[in-house]
Amino acid sequence: MIDLMALKSGEPFFRKIDVKRFPFSYYSNIKEANIELKNILRRLSDDGYAYAIPHEGYIYFLGDDRKVLKAVKNFEHIKEFSEDIENYILEPTINPTHYHIARMQFYIALKSTYRHNLIRVPILRGREAILIPKQSSLILSLRTVRSGIAKPSVRCYIGLRVKLEIRQSGYGVLWYDTVATAVKDNKRLSSHELRNLGLLKEFRELSIPSPKDRHKRTSEYFLKVFGSSDRIKVDFKEAGEVNFVKFSV
Repeated sequence: MIDLMALKSGEPFFRKIDVKRFPFSYYSNIKEANIELKNILRRLSDDGYAYAIPHEGYIYFLGDDRKVLKAVKNFEHIKEFSEDIENYILEPTINPTHYHIARMQFYIALKSTYRHNLIRVPILRGREAILIPKQSSLILSLRTVRSGIAKPSVRCYIGLRVKLEIRQSGYGVLWYDTVATAVKDNKRLSSHELRNLGLLKEFRELSIPSPKDRHKRTSEYFLKVFGSSDRIKVDFKEAGEVNFVKFSV
């Protein structure tokens, strides 16, 4: 048996998902509008009220109708908006658009369910979710003291990246691995920027485990994020809970 870094849902939860939606569009060509809307919807999930994403003329959501409508109504860059909420069925196994919506809602639900264990860092991933636990031990200093030269203060955050695969059967497989990012002044640093700061080698030493240590580190951060070594439970609001357990092949 091979122990995979993956979890599988206990039921075909993703075959059909009952969600809600209402008409909504905004001036997405305005940079500030994108940032503001993202923050509005993120606050809803951070507070545990709703999981909402805009997509092609609608906002799809699960959770408190009143809280979502109130939050969106105050958004100043609206092009079109209606309070006419309708029930809608996502079928991710047969519709690529539904697959995208379901996966993004799952990532929001996952982060919200475990939000008390996590911190936010400036990492953007479209098809993956990044989960960085709160424990201070994951914040590593990148100052070089051996040379006696003080280098810029940069923090290395280590956590998990997860990717949801929805199979034709409706079961979900959640693949996971460790991930690391370097941040300075609340901005993610690229490899080029780290090289210019003289920190690239040190960052790689901290962030890329050897094959021998990779499984151990991943298991360690899985426990920090989820509080379990082999299973997770994700709250999907009125659509129910989805349970995942580790599996082998």
